[in-house]
Amino acid sequence: MNTRNFYAAIDSVRDPATGSIVCRVMLTNPTQFPGCQPLNVIGQGNASQVAIDYVLGDTFGPRRNKLNESAPT
Repeated sequence: MNTRNFYAAIDSVRDPATGSIVCRVMLTNPTQFPGCQPLNVIGQGNASQVAIDYVLGDTFGPRRNKLNESAPT
């Protein structure tokens, strides 16, 4: 799960111009989380598939794996 996208998605508000529910960041800084989809976490089956896909999308960042060859087998 992409936690940054998750927190952006659950911070949802009503867009005063359209009345639609949107991610708050889409009103304040749309380039920070492009494509943010509001995620309804209250109740079973209320989250849209688009919002779930947004939250479960790929994450990027540095990773380093180290093999410990001296570990007992």
